[in-house]
Formats: sequence, C-alpha cells, structure tokens
Amino acid sequence: MWNHIRILTLLAVLGEGLTACAQTEADRRSQPAEVISEKCIDKESSAQSVAAITRYSHLYDDPHVATVLGVEGGSIWFLKEDEPVLALHVAQSLGLSNREWIPVEIYQNDRDAKIYRHQRIRARLFRTISWGLDGLAVLKLEEPFQGARPLVIRAEPLEPGEKIITPAYPGGFLELTTGYFLGNDFTLSNERKEGSYAIEIDGNRLALDVGASGAPVLDCAGQVVAAVSAQFYLVSENGLAEATRRGEKTNVAIPVTILSEPYQASRQ
Repeated sequence: MWNHIRILTLLAVLGEGLTACAQTEADRRSQPAEVISEKCIDKESSAQSVAAITRYSHLYDDPHVATVLGVEGGSIWFLKEDEPVLALHVAQSLGLSNREWIPVEIYQNDRDAKIYRHQRIRARLFRTISWGLDGLAVLKLEEPFQGARPLVIRAEPLEPGEKIITPAYPGGFLELTTGYFLGNDFTLSNERKEGSYAIEIDGNRLALDVGASGAPVLDCAGQVVAAVSAQFYLVSENGLAEATRRGEKTNVAIPVTILSEPYQASRQ
C-alpha cells in the first residue's frame, strides 16, 4: 500500500509514501470524554452554510439539471452574502482574477431535493492568502447569493479529539460528514512550516473527495475552523484507491484564522 494525497479539484497525485498522521484510535479514546461527547449542531443545519461553485455551463440553463459533471469546481462558504471563501487551487482552476468579472454557477442541492437553489453570478477575486502549497481565496460577487448563511470564524484552535462537522459538495451533491480533529499536519507545508489541520471523518472515509475542496470544517457550535484542502488515501497493488486506516487522517484542511486581520497584519 502507498499513501497518496490529492488536491480535491485537480485530481493530482503529489507524492508517494507520505507518512500518515501518527494519531491512533487509542489516542483519540484517551481524550477527555467531555470533548468527544460534546453535543453538536445537527448535520442538516450545517448544510445551509455551504454551497457548490463551478464554471458556468449553458447546460445549467435547463432547470432540470442539478449539476454538470466534468466542470471544474469546489465547495464554498460565506463571510458575507456576497463574499464566499474557497480553496485557492479551486479559484485558480476556475480562472478567476481580480481584474474582471467571470460568470460562475453557485448552487445548493442534495440528493433528496430538500434544498435546491441555483444562481448564475459574476465573480472576481477579492483577496487571496497562500498557505503551504495551497491557500484560501475570498471572492466578491456582483450580487448576493440568495441561500448564503455567513459563518463565524472561531479564533481558538481545535483540541485533538474535538468533534467536527463538514458539509461539502463532492461530485456536485451535498455530503454531510462528521469526524474528529487529529492535530496539526505539515504534509502540504512549505519552507515557512505553515501547518494544516489533520481530520478524520467517520463512515465513508473517502466521502470528502473531488469537489469538496474549500468546504467548511465546523466545530460543535457551528463556527468555522478550517477549509478542506486535500484528501489522503491508500493505493493498493491493483491501483485501486482505498481509505486510510482507522486513527489516520482522511483529509487536511487550512485553518481559517489566516483570514483574520491580526494574522494579515503579522505577515506585513
């Protein structure tokens, strides 16, 4: 078995033999009970805080089309109704810039059709913040997205073993996942040693796949702490993707405190 990582829009395999997070299931069970058993917001409520973004396609003009496969895109969340946040590599794949308005499709939908909102909006880059090999981008929309539910950024760092909820749009459809924060991870770091958050999701460990990049990682109070950047998986001798082992990270996420004014001031 080889450990692989992929940035969740570009499908690029960046390396082999990457060392998995050393946190074990036993380590997680050793955390204080009140941390792991903390009552969280329900997953359905968290769904209102995320949307999908893709390049505009004329196929979206058909009201019966929920999503268009094969179009570059990712997941977004909102600082304001007209300021979504997404992973930097997603913004780059969409060809967005700070010089011109580009049409994009922003939507919310799930497989049970409980949520269905589509809106074609022109967008441009408002600001970008690099972090390790990726980063975050804040867009400015020409008009607000009608389903936007702005999130509050949590200032305090997560504690190992703390429960998380991650609503995302892998494959263009809403996926609600729960899991745990494992610790800091430096796999996608650079010479500045800018660490990401290692997370482990429950259930389908490969759920946060292509299209999940940028999705908000929420704490139990519904505050956003990070944005999904990449997925870790194993490749068997047959070349098939398999989930990492229990107690190992499934994804890494970028801490969203890099969007705060104090952090921005510290980099100047």
